[in-house]
Amino acid sequence: MLTSLRLNTAANIAGHVWTAVLGLVFVPVYLHLLGVEAYGLIGLFMVVQSAISLLDPGAVAAINRELAQADETGRPAAQVRCLVRTLEWVYLPIAVAIAALSWWLAEPVARIWLTPERLTADEVAQALFLMGLATAAQWPTFLYWAALTGRQQLPLLNGLNAVFATLKTVGVVPVLWIAGASIENFLWWHVLVAAVQSTVFCIVVWRVLPRSDAPARFSRAELRRLSGFASGVSLATLLSFVLGNADRVVLAKLLTLDDFGYYAIATTLAHAVYRISSPIAGAAFPRLAQFAAGADPSGQRRLYGNVSQVLIVVVASVVALLTTFAEPTLLAWTGNAALAQAAAPILALLAIAHGLAGATTLPYHLQLAHGRVRTWLLLIAAVTAAYLPLLVVLARWRGAEGGATAALVANAVLFMAASSLIHGRLLRTDVGGWWWRDFVLPVTAAAGAALALRTLSPPLPAGATGLAALAGIGIVTLVAAVAFVPHPRALLLAALATLRRRLVRRQ
Repeated sequence: MLTSLRLNTAANIAGHVWTAVLGLVFVPVYLHLLGVEAYGLIGLFMVVQSAISLLDPGAVAAINRELAQADETGRPAAQVRCLVRTLEWVYLPIAVAIAALSWWLAEPVARIWLTPERLTADEVAQALFLMGLATAAQWPTFLYWAALTGRQQLPLLNGLNAVFATLKTVGVVPVLWIAGASIENFLWWHVLVAAVQSTVFCIVVWRVLPRSDAPARFSRAELRRLSGFASGVSLATLLSFVLGNADRVVLAKLLTLDDFGYYAIATTLAHAVYRISSPIAGAAFPRLAQFAAGADPSGQRRLYGNVSQVLIVVVASVVALLTTFAEPTLLAWTGNAALAQAAAPILALLAIAHGLAGATTLPYHLQLAHGRVRTWLLLIAAVTAAYLPLLVVLARWRGAEGGATAALVANAVLFMAASSLIHGRLLRTDVGGWWWRDFVLPVTAAAGAALALRTLSPPLPAGATGLAALAGIGIVTLVAAVAFVPHPRALLLAALATLRRRLVRRQ
């Protein structure tokens, strides 16, 4: 069981890292081929694809949980297949609606909201329509992604994601060279790949589902049974989106464009902390759901504790690096000393905020595993309601740093409240012991190691040399945190012992 969980976690992390690296590497290529204005539309396309998750009616979390628990509860294969078919019929009208709205709104949005200089309004309208069409074509993939996660097919899932991410990111370059470097050709390629991706994911999901001779049919009973849980998850997703993105909406209005640019650059780096934590918690979710269904509290506590230790050790190490070496990190990445100096305080605050948000993903997944979202809804609704006015007040007072401080305070309150309440109610364990063993120790060790290295290290250069030095510092910080936490320490020692045995055999 643990080996499979480790494989799933490694596959999830590898898939996320591969996608992120592709995105970073090919930005200069797109800028060179398409120009800055067309790339601005690509940036808008990315925002649309990120925000489109708000249209999910809770089906993604529901199918993930239901398929994860199917074997544990002994649910008949015919019912499992009917569930998937039912949610497919829920997703299909949403895809059609996305395409229809894109066709209807593309022209007025292009003429009223956007102000192109080199592209014509008709070209922008066509691009907006193609963005919607590509999003509609990819929309079913979210459902199939959740189904594969619930079946614990994460190596297969991330392999497929890597293939299609490569096709979209790398494959579009020869298309632009051959067919012409235009935003229209860029987006048509994404429409084609998205359609193929949804088709392939559909075929794969139906092959990994349990076999049954009974036909898979739409079931109103399944919809009624899942409606409460799904609607709660949908509302929680909306509130989480507001909490995670309101800062940029508000600060874009309150700050000068330069100051907002510093904030946006710091956010891009800080968000990497959250992207590291998400695949770890996501890989653990199916197992947590199985334990919740099987009424095995001791197994659940053991699994949760082990995953929690790994997640917080990793997050604490990255946060310690980004806060202590904020300016050297920005300088090594951008090569711009003035930018690094201006954005460093913002990055330090946002790194902690995103680290706390990342650490909160595991309590949230535990809630979902038990099908209880009421506590989470009340918590995030209260935090969001307090966060929005605090954001405005601090941003007016302290600018970008005030906005980052508001995000830090909101995520700190949510993390502390969620950890204490959810641990006490669902794990029924000693919250104080968890705070000390799984949080205070790794955070203190990582911060202490990073501060010591910051004191001893010479100024770091920009470019690849500086990035390599920061990577080495990050590894030292990670090892320091691992040394103080039982489960990650055992994993590291086991990995070193395995490596040593292999080296001895080769000799």
